[in-house]
Amino acid sequence: MADDRDADDRDPSDTGGDTQAKELREAFVEDDARWDDIRKARQTDITALGPDSTWDENDREDRKAAGRPCLSFDELGQYVNQLVNDARETNRAIEVNPAGDASTAGVARLVGDLIRQIERKSNAQLAYTAMFENAVSGSYGFLRVLPRYVQQKVGEAPTARAFDQELFIDAIPNPDVVVPGHFMKADFSDCTRMWTHESFSEREFKQRFGKKATTTSLDVIARTGGPKWGDAKRTWVRECWEIRSAPRTLLLIDGGPNAEPLVVWEDTYEGEQPENVRTRVVEQPKVYQCVTNGYEVLDEFKNWPGRYLPIIGCIGKVLWTEDSRQILSLIRNALGPQQLFNYYCTSEAELVGMTPKFPWFYYKGALDPVNEQALKDSNRVPVGGIAVDPKPEGWNPQMGPMPFPSRNPYAPPIQEFEVGAESTRRRIQSATGTGFLPTDAQRVNQKSGVALKEITTSAAKGAFHFIDNFEHALRRTGEVVVDLIPYYYDRPRDIHVLGNDRKPIQVRINDKAAVPKDKNYGTQPLMLTPNVELDVALGTGPSYDSERDKASEFADQLVQARPEVFAAIGGDVVRLKNLGPEGDKIAEVLDALAPPPVQQLKAKGQAPTPREQQLATQLQQAQQQIQQMSQVMAADQHKEEAKAQAAGQLEQMRGQTQAQIEQLKADLAVMLEEIRGKQKLEQMDRQAAIDAADREDQQAHEMALAGADAAQSVQAAETAALQADKRAMFGNGAPTA
Repeated sequence: MADDRDADDRDPSDTGGDTQAKELREAFVEDDARWDDIRKARQTDITALGPDSTWDENDREDRKAAGRPCLSFDELGQYVNQLVNDARETNRAIEVNPAGDASTAGVARLVGDLIRQIERKSNAQLAYTAMFENAVSGSYGFLRVLPRYVQQKVGEAPTARAFDQELFIDAIPNPDVVVPGHFMKADFSDCTRMWTHESFSEREFKQRFGKKATTTSLDVIARTGGPKWGDAKRTWVRECWEIRSAPRTLLLIDGGPNAEPLVVWEDTYEGEQPENVRTRVVEQPKVYQCVTNGYEVLDEFKNWPGRYLPIIGCIGKVLWTEDSRQILSLIRNALGPQQLFNYYCTSEAELVGMTPKFPWFYYKGALDPVNEQALKDSNRVPVGGIAVDPKPEGWNPQMGPMPFPSRNPYAPPIQEFEVGAESTRRRIQSATGTGFLPTDAQRVNQKSGVALKEITTSAAKGAFHFIDNFEHALRRTGEVVVDLIPYYYDRPRDIHVLGNDRKPIQVRINDKAAVPKDKNYGTQPLMLTPNVELDVALGTGPSYDSERDKASEFADQLVQARPEVFAAIGGDVVRLKNLGPEGDKIAEVLDALAPPPVQQLKAKGQAPTPREQQLATQLQQAQQQIQQMSQVMAADQHKEEAKAQAAGQLEQMRGQTQAQIEQLKADLAVMLEEIRGKQKLEQMDRQAAIDAADREDQQAHEMALAGADAAQSVQAAETAALQADKRAMFGNGAPTA
């Protein structure tokens, strides 16, 4: 039989000779007692979500003994499912950014992609969901980060990969296997001790710890450790994780006006300390791990490489009453309304079941045995008729005929119970913080997509503190993984990471001679060392599938509005449709048909293959030839433009000349009309002026003859001068006219 005494009531001599085990037992008793009330409250919450719901055990047994119904209705579980599924639907990504002098954007991007690969390979979403669901339904949940060897099973020809390790994020489905020490922060980041346990039968314990244990008798272990450590059938082996800080003095030595200061630990500095020195005491935390069954230490304390406990927790709402703390689940304050709801619905069902069982009342002797049985059967099956003796034996004829059988009518208050049940449902919504908007906002004509989204968002705000604590826990998970990566990815090797588009990328790490092929990681070798300081944040948004659906929908709208854009993004549009291998072939063809600037933009940040380099060279040569031909064509085009311009100017001059000619013709026509109008007047004056004209003609003739003589003299002089000029130019052999 197991000893029921508590561990701290043991005789110190009854410790199996292991003093360290006794210290661990005492530490566990302290942490377990602090956590016990929170664990018991969680058990009540989980029971309320199960088939037993919120019924009191004594009340349940009484109803069962009396044959009365005891029904349970799942109202609480639906609010838990709604909040958990909302968290599952939203994608939360761990983001890594450079923080220290030794970190670069390329290393930060690599670590972020590596965390994404760790999450995919370890199916971390299950761990995240289990932790959050436990916190919502029972006030707390946990997960853990642990390493595993890449080659778990070493074959006949092992390779160096058999010594490589990788990190995994594992779920802890049952959070009660974890007992945390004292903590104040919601993400357990200030917790310095945690316990996890696993139970073993005697056979299992021998197989697992037979070589490490001095005894495998569960009875001996239970007598020493107490009921918290086992009984005659099973024993609990606990893993203790503890952070122990040791003070260490840091020195800052001034190197002079032109020298950098020297920072060194005091215990590593050789020689006497100079006067111009500053000191600082630093608490250096170290994580230790050991395994014990309460009787003895099965695995001694070992150094854990990281700075943090690898167990991450998430809790619900915290309430403090003086020094007492309560951690509430989503449904903690809704247990009372749920209990009342069960009573309402069970009582309604009970009354409905009792309604057809009210008896018939009839006088004795009024029915013979056959009709009496028919009356009884009429409660269950239709009966054609029942014969009643109007004057049975002993009946006073003066009282008239015998009355027909009757029963007291009864209508159960179903409507009142339904109103009460609906009222308790509203109380459950209010207690869980998921109360919806008033009914006016839920009318049929207002249930558009936007309205439903607003209703859902408003309903979820009352429980947003669970989402907030969940995000703190995920960020803490990222900090733990980032802290452990340099210790488990510590030698030169090729690893696969997962890009933001969920495509695997092979990367060479910790090799000083290897330059990243993917330019997104920079141009320097990727060295994962513990001195690389990185900052961890949490990004939230829709899941990758949701992003892809949105992108596909937007691409369709863009192509419809701007069909010319399809030439540039056709390959990407096809890939968004998830058409499989045939769709990938179509996308490759469309990528090849894309304009050169688009192809260059897509190729940016990627190392070209030899084939791509050859094609790029050919493309460059073709572009040069095109440029030369363009220059020749431009010169020819310039000549043609000059000819066309001259032809245009000539045509313009012709047009202007023709216009002037037409204008002159018009002017002459006007003048001719004026002359014709004046001819009549001139004819009247001619006769009178004939004589004067004759005289004037005579004088003019004489003057003309004189002018002709003068002109002939001038022409002879010009001819003589021309002959003289010719002789001056050509000599005596000058030609004559």
